Formats: sequence, structure tokens, C-alpha cells
Amino acid sequence: MHGHKPEWTIIDFASNGNQVNICAKCPQKSVFIANALISDYFGKELRFVDTGDVNFSKQVERFIRHSAAHQPNEIKLFEIRFRSQYLHNNTEIVISTCPHDSIAEDLQAIQAAVGDILADITAVDSIKVLYKNKRITLYFRCLDEGCDHIRICYSEHVLDKNAREAFKSWMRTTYGLKVLPKARCCY
Repeated sequence: MHGHKPEWTIIDFASNGNQVNICAKCPQKSVFIANALISDYFGKELRFVDTGDVNFSKQVERFIRHSAAHQPNEIKLFEIRFRSQYLHNNTEIVISTCPHDSIAEDLQAIQAAVGDILADITAVDSIKVLYKNKRITLYFRCLDEGCDHIRICYSEHVLDKNAREAFKSWMRTTYGLKVLPKARCCY
């Protein structure tokens, strides 16, 4: 309990110790306390990741592979920005198709030189997709060391309010992904 008025903060450790659930009225204070307790418990600096607005790396990989496929979808991947461990100086590579053709063949062609870039989702910085004739950029940010939790932010300025809600809902129902407007993402 903490604060002027006592408040319960419940910290629930998973049996394998790789996840902690927090239940509290005031999340900011509770997260600060939980971070200190958990860091002390594990003997290294750790921070709480709210999984309410993040995605798992396998979900993101599946989404990118599916949106890059040849089949006509409601969403089509036409640009990918990534880094490869095979190149020096953390060089960024951009593959883009014109006008908005599928990028699947290009990804297969470059695989011989830099490997399967989608196998390591940490290498992908952003992609551009065509959704209902709108070009939307999706940014991927790893929230933990192993990149198990990924926050996806999108360029909301190209969509009106109704289209933004439809896009977020479609991503959630079709791929199980949670996307946030870029303005709400912390980097």
C-alpha cells in the first residue's frame, strides 16, 4: 500500500518468472514501485511493459509475410525499411516497388544477399502499405531486449477520423494486432 490514501497494488509473478502482471488503480505510481521491486528481485534493471498496446514478434512477422504475399488483399506491402547484420555500419536498406506492386519477389531476390529479413523482426524499422488506396507507414519498436513485445505505430495523418478507427479495428480483427497513432507512441 502506498500514498496518502492506501491503495492495493497486486504484483503477480508468472511461474517461470518471465512475466509479471500488475493490477492497480493508479498505474503510473504502481509501475514505478513494481519496476523497483522487480528489478531488485531479479538483480538487474527491468521495466514493466504494458502488453495492452503491444504485439508479439511472431504476430508481426506473420502480418508482414502475409501482406507481402502475391495474393490481392485489403492491404498490400510495397515498401520495407530494414537493417542487415551482413552489412557494416548499421546500413539501412529500403526496398520499394512502383507504383504499389507486391514486394514478395523482391524480398525473395534479396534473401540470397542478406538472408530472410522477416525471420529477425528486430531488423525491420518500418513498412509502407496500401490500405483502401491510402499509403500508410507502420513503424515497429521493440520494447524489450529479446524483442518479444513490439509496439506498432502508424502514420495517421493520411486517414480521417473514421478511416483511422476502421484501420485500427481491421488490424485488430484480421491480424490480432494493436496499432497506435504515431503521435501517441513514445520512442
